Amino acid sequence: MAWPNDRGLVVVRDEIDGTKSVFVCAKIVEGAPKHTYATHYHVPHVVVAPRVSLTRSHGSAFTTEIVEVTRVSEDVVSVSFPDYD
Repeated sequence: MAWPNDRGLVVVRDEIDGTKSVFVCAKIVEGAPKHTYATHYHVPHVVVAPRVSLTRSHGSAFTTEIVEVTRVSEDVVSVSFPDYD
């Protein structure tokens, strides 16, 4: 189970039911998460901040930089850069 805010690399996978699963991990190899420590399964909406870029690969997308993942509600997960201020 994820904490309210998790930081790490992120993989967003498209599910066959139209939802997305979000994996917060320490490493990404060929678009797949490795050393996953937080997951959000079958989320209807994933909101990605405009400054965060995702690389597409085989039905998923992933970050190349550390981001922050927040479960905003039961239906929404947010992906943004951490605010260190």
